[in-house]
Formats: sequence, C-alpha cells, structure tokens
Amino acid sequence: MALTQCCVGPDASGRSPVRERNAVERPRLAGARALVVGMGRTGLAAARFLVSRGADVLLADTRDAAELGDKWTEAQRLGVATRCGLGDARSVGAFDLAVISPGLPLSSPAVAGLQAPEIVSEIELASWFCTAPIIAVAGTNGKGTTSTLLGDMLTQAGRRTVVAGNIGSPLIENIERVRQSSYAVVEVSSFQLEGIKRFRPWVAVLLNITPDHLDYHRSLENYVAAKARLFRNQTSTDYAVLNADDERVLAAARCGRARGALFSMSREPAVGAFVSGGHIVVKTATAADPTTVCAVGDIPIAGRHNVANVLAAALAASLCGAPADAIGNAVRGYQPPEHALERVAVVGGVTFVNDTKATNDAAAMAALEAVTGPVILIAGGKDKGVDLSAFAALSAKKARAVFLIGETAEAIARGLRTAGGPTPALCDTLEEAVKQSAEVARPGDTVLLAPACSSHDMFVDYADRGRRFRDAVRALAAVERRS
Repeated sequence: MALTQCCVGPDASGRSPVRERNAVERPRLAGARALVVGMGRTGLAAARFLVSRGADVLLADTRDAAELGDKWTEAQRLGVATRCGLGDARSVGAFDLAVISPGLPLSSPAVAGLQAPEIVSEIELASWFCTAPIIAVAGTNGKGTTSTLLGDMLTQAGRRTVVAGNIGSPLIENIERVRQSSYAVVEVSSFQLEGIKRFRPWVAVLLNITPDHLDYHRSLENYVAAKARLFRNQTSTDYAVLNADDERVLAAARCGRARGALFSMSREPAVGAFVSGGHIVVKTATAADPTTVCAVGDIPIAGRHNVANVLAAALAASLCGAPADAIGNAVRGYQPPEHALERVAVVGGVTFVNDTKATNDAAAMAALEAVTGPVILIAGGKDKGVDLSAFAALSAKKARAVFLIGETAEAIARGLRTAGGPTPALCDTLEEAVKQSAEVARPGDTVLLAPACSSHDMFVDYADRGRRFRDAVRALAAVERRS
C-alpha cells in the first residue's frame, strides 16, 4: 500500500507558533510495508517504532548473524522478519518505506536498487512524528558538547527538553517522550543528513567543517554538501546558527533561506554571540542591548574550541527564549562527558587524559592545544582517507614522545619525521602504548590519548577505545598503590 499523508500543525490551543512553523507531513504507517537496513541501535529503534505504529517490517543487515552477535539476538526478539547479508537490493522486493541506518552509503549496492518511494534516514522518519520544535546541531567536532550544553540551558530555563541523536539514543527512540511543550535538541551527522527529505529544524546549528569521513563521502566537496543539507528545508521563519570564523560553514549555509545568527571568537556579529572582555556575550535581534551570560573562566572544559561550543549553545538557547542567568548556570554546572578530555588518573605525577572522542585531526589538534605542559601523545586508528600531515606537524611541535596504533600509524609516523618531531614508537595494542608511555613519562607530563582517527580498525567504537585506555591506566595506578 502507498503511504498516505496528513499534516502536523499547532496543538489544539493554537499556542505554538513555533510548532506551526515546523509543521511536516506525517505518513500513516499502519499496514505499510517497511524495510529497515541496519541492526545497530538506530536500526533496532526504527524497527521497534515502525512495529508500534502497525507497519509490516523487514529488518535487514549487510552483515551475517555471527558478525552481528547480540544485535542479531535482539532483532529476533522484535518479532519481525529478519534477513542477513542483504546482497542485491532488488531481491528483497518492493516497500512503501525504507529506513537506512547511518554509515551505509545511499549509493551502495545494498541501497541503490531498493524499490521504495521513501528511502530515508532515521532522523527523517523521526521528524515526521516529532511534535516539538527541532534544534539540530551539526559539525565535524563539538556536536555532543554543544547539544548537551544546549539541553542543559533550556532545562535551566524551565523548558522541557529531550536531547537525542548521535549523542546517545536515536530521536526515533524518544518520540513518546517528546511533549507539545518540549524542545528536541538533536545531534545530527553527515551520514544522517544524506538521508533526509523533509527534515526541517527550527534552529539549525553548524559548528565547523573540517575534512572527515572521506572514505565514506569520497571527497571534501561531498562531505560539505552533506552538511549543507541541514538548511535544505528551512524557511525565513527558521534560524541558522553559524560559525562566522569558518568559511566552509558560511558557504554551506548560503543555500538556505533561514535567518542567520552568527557566533565568533574573533569579531562581534550584528546578531549573534561573541567574546568581549573575557565574557560570553549574546546579542539577538529582539534585545536592545547585548547580554553577558557568563565569564569565559566559568567554562569547566578546557580549550578554545569549547569556548566556541559555548557561544553556539548560548546563541541557540537565547533564540529559544532562555534568559542569561539560565544559560550561565548551565555553563557553570556543566559536567564534561566521559571520553572527551577526560582526566582518568594521576599516576606517579603523570596525568592521563582520555580524548578518544577526538576521531579526526581537527579534534585531536584542539586537544593538543588545550593541554598545558609536556605531552606524551597516543594516536592512530582507522584510515578515513584524510590527510593527517597537519596533525603530525602539530604533534611534532607539542609532543615530547609519540606512540602510534592502528591503520594510520605509519602515515602519522612519516608526517612526524617530515616535521622533525620525536621518533614515534609503533605499538600493536593500546595497552602496549599506555605501558610504554608511562615508562618514558616524567612527573608533570600529560599522557594524552587523542587518536585523530576513528576506532573501527581495532575497537567496537570510540567508547570501547576509551574504556580500554581507562582500564590500562587504572591498572598502572593499582600497581603504584601496591608498591
């Protein structure tokens, strides 16, 4: 059967102009034939939602049952048809809707031949049923920090807010939690944005764009184009919150029609957020004067890049009506997440810092700049087709010793040698890198895990890599306590 559409508008009281601006078409799923490709958390959540709405679901994956492990078991519990090793998409038949999990290119053989009028990502599907204004946060780096900060700011302002997306649970998993008075703060990736059609955030935040995931997108131009899709469906009643210091961000937003609001570390925008006299200042079109929300020194996370993240979150929160005191309180009370410049332990006077979330060169370079004092660097991981020479050059300048792991170890080592840096040690395991770094470290040094690469060559994901680092460091600490 074909999917039929109905319109989502304001609630019965008519009190939500924001909601009216964000009206979207909502398909009726009861009786529709739906395919979900991918048995990760996103795919399982999408399948669960579709089943709850009465759809006839086939849940498929390109991997076999042995590779899927527990995910295959969980898929069986859903009580839907399942299939492994998808192969030729044409062989699965026709569907009314296909939901493709992040990380599987729409151009891949498993997707390109699908017979379905709607082939979308999970955030597209979720947006059809999300009754709250969506604030979407995108960018190469800082999405998780900014999304969390923004959620905290809105909560401090008394707004009921759901924070979802790449940051933790998929938006589709949170649809029932979203209420008419809520905001939905959604961290979105380039993978997800490639699969949107009508996804329309009321506020779209683009933090930065640096080369990443080029193994997936094939070129920087394609990667930038994927990010630009964030603004594709916005209108003049929506907002685009943009990094005025990033030319790629400004170029990506030129295709959009939303009202622009800028944040900058280097200048004062006409409408936006900036740093003045050591304070975070916000100036909106409706305010007579700029508003100071907090001191830069109030930010509990290190690094210039995190000041930019606070600017972006403060600006977006202000556009949603959050007052300065709520924004400032959220900044001062922010609890840094694990795996992001996380101070694991001090062993023998040496500080061990876990920044496994630095999965690209820009994030790892920001981590290097944020750490004061001598650095012993652990880096390397999956090769994403990105030039790591700039990261190697900064590592040569900042690091006293370097230990490398993963597919990119040789490439980073070559870059270090070219830049005249320390002779790196290539290690077979992360545990070996931690052990060797501890042996050369001196009191006052920082051993920094800042991989500059994704984790999938050696680990389940970046969090698995971070946990392994923590475990290795804590084992060192336990030895010190016994000695």
